[in-house]
Amino acid sequence: MYSDISLENRHDYDYRLELLQRKVDDLSDTQNIAEDRTTRTKTEYAVLQARYHMLEEQYREERMAE
Repeated sequence: MYSDISLENRHDYDYRLELLQRKVDDLSDTQNIAEDRTTRTKTEYAVLQARYHMLEEQYREERMAE
């Protein structure tokens, strides 16, 4: 009987370990997705900021030409 309880505990621990590993994997995937989004957003922001400065300069030049 003692070995049966031990075997049940072993299966329970294995099951719980597997669940925890899945959660860790899911969190890792989520973190990677968030990091990718952050990188993309920063890049898009830099592009938009450069475009804004270019348009602002173009506007100033056109006003001076009037």
